[in-house]
Amino acid sequence: MAGKMSQSDLMSAAAAMILGLTIYLTARAFFNSLTSRLRHIPTVGGSSGLISSYFSSLRFYFHGQLMIQEGYEKYPDSVFKIATMSRWWVFVSGRELIDDIRRATDNNMSFHGAVPELMQCDYTIGPRTHEDPYHGFFAGVPLSKRLAKHYLEIHEEVILAFDNLFQMQNHAESKSLILPTYRIAAQTILRATGRLLVGSPLCENTDYLQLGQTFMRDVIILSQAMNMFPKLLHPILGRLVSIKVSRVVKLAEPHIRRIAEGHMEQVMQGDETESSDSSSLVTWLIDEAIKSQRKVDFDDLTRRTLDLSFVAMGTMLSTFSDVLLNLATHPEFVAPMREEVLAVTTEEGWTKIAVGKMQKVDSFIKETLRLGLGFSTGSRKIFKDFTLSNGITLPAGTFVSFPTCAIQLDERHYRNPHEFQGFRFVETAAEERSDMTNQFVSLSPEFLAFGIGRHACPGRFFASYTLKVALAHVLLNFDVKFLDSNSSGRPTKFWFQAIAYPDAKTELILSKRT
Repeated sequence: MAGKMSQSDLMSAAAAMILGLTIYLTARAFFNSLTSRLRHIPTVGGSSGLISSYFSSLRFYFHGQLMIQEGYEKYPDSVFKIATMSRWWVFVSGRELIDDIRRATDNNMSFHGAVPELMQCDYTIGPRTHEDPYHGFFAGVPLSKRLAKHYLEIHEEVILAFDNLFQMQNHAESKSLILPTYRIAAQTILRATGRLLVGSPLCENTDYLQLGQTFMRDVIILSQAMNMFPKLLHPILGRLVSIKVSRVVKLAEPHIRRIAEGHMEQVMQGDETESSDSSSLVTWLIDEAIKSQRKVDFDDLTRRTLDLSFVAMGTMLSTFSDVLLNLATHPEFVAPMREEVLAVTTEEGWTKIAVGKMQKVDSFIKETLRLGLGFSTGSRKIFKDFTLSNGITLPAGTFVSFPTCAIQLDERHYRNPHEFQGFRFVETAAEERSDMTNQFVSLSPEFLAFGIGRHACPGRFFASYTLKVALAHVLLNFDVKFLDSNSSGRPTKFWFQAIAYPDAKTELILSKRT
């Protein structure tokens, strides 16, 4: 009948409406998406389309550091973006723009807003821990106070760590030891940081140390694995990640429980007598929870302890691995540093003042970190549209970082930037007649290993002291060489998603000095 539509016509009309609605919703999603709102920022490494950018992000897995370097060279002192599978990543460089980020308030952008997504904290350390991260405050004033009171224990633990390395290999009376670099660094840093964070004897417990190392490895690897997939899949993958991490937490909990129960019993009895663990991370967490009427449970205490231990030892462990490799690669720096350590410890003993006077040692470690760090630091998430001093606006939801390694390899900032110069910062301090801006812990737009501004790493003073004591001990007591005498230089690092992972296999010979 005329005027009536057939069933096929109705189906065609319905299909056309669905297609039109799909196109409309897709277009609307695109123009409202962060992809669209970042169109004014140049893209490096591929296309900036909503779909095509996912294909570009595949390159970031193994060539992320090269993409960031390319962007830094194409857009110096400016802004560029790179696609990853989970998000767009914007990089900012240049003194003025870095200062814009430094001065921004937490209402505009925040480091603490970026970390939960980058490290997948809901699934790794747990939602309660990252939603109320009060344990992070321990890395500031409380840790500094503990270091001031217990600094000699760091040296003591470093000595015990190396003694234990020889004993574990049944080489207690031997003059030399052959071990992978990472194993030496892990034993030293885990025990030294543990001494200050959880105290003795737990810092010497092999089972607990191994659990701490496993927790660190799982959080890094699993969070990076999740970042390889679109956000849509994170809740599904996250359940598997949570199960794996929780197993480690459950095994570590009895160790933390023993310290916690002992301290809680003292608190209940009103005993304020200070014990060896009284200002450790675990007891501080309990005291803070009681004062603020937070719920105290052992799973939460364990997660917070493992998390802060991971943060404290992560960079230190990879840096000390690099330090040992650089000792073997550049033996010409050993004698001057050894003379410096011997001179200041003879005069001052193993005090904080003595360690502070180890300028060559300080420079050697800083130069190691300058060349050895991953490609970005200072990550922040933008909460409100933020306009930089060059007029470029970073829309809300943007993740922004500094292309740190590219900055630290810029010949505008460093002479012969790709060359390892162990005493670079001592010489620069002499030229500038200022030591303050050249110390390991100093912050500047040209050295961003610890970030900059209010969110700069508060634990860098602890890291500096620990690394200097560890290196000083090695210098006075051991000669360090590659097992392979034909080695032409230090091994290359493994890069994944712009993170540099230390070599875990290269073996070193530690020979006791007579």
